[in-house]
Amino acid sequence: SLVARSNTILAEFTDSSGNFTTVTQSILDRIPDKDAKCTYVYDRYLFHYVRDGGIVYLCMADESFGRRIPFAFLAQIQKDFHSYSGRAKTAIAYAFNRDFSPVLQRQMASFSKTAGGDRLAKAKGEAE
Repeated sequence: SLVARSNTILAEFTDSSGNFTTVTQSILDRIPDKDAKCTYVYDRYLFHYVRDGGIVYLCMADESFGRRIPFAFLAQIQKDFHSYSGRAKTAIAYAFNRDFSPVLQRQMASFSKTAGGDRLAKAKGEAE
């Protein structure tokens, strides 16, 4: 997952090997310059993003996660990044990596556990 200003990565965390950075840079270059939510398919992975106010929040997820969990994750990342947003407008590449990469890592771990990340599924499970 990562946070970027247009195609400048401000913070990222990945626990997968391979060409994550290359692929995400290619995707960032394709994201239109307008606020939106969208999903790109690359190989068997889905890259979900939210662009809000020039800041892009992007994550990679396996198809099995669907769309709800990744977009809930991105909504949480938006909230977590809010305190950095003023400085993000002029920050250099990877300016927030030291501070924000651990946040990305923690939220990825939390949301990767379907029961913890998918509150709707958890609530349904508790109701049954």
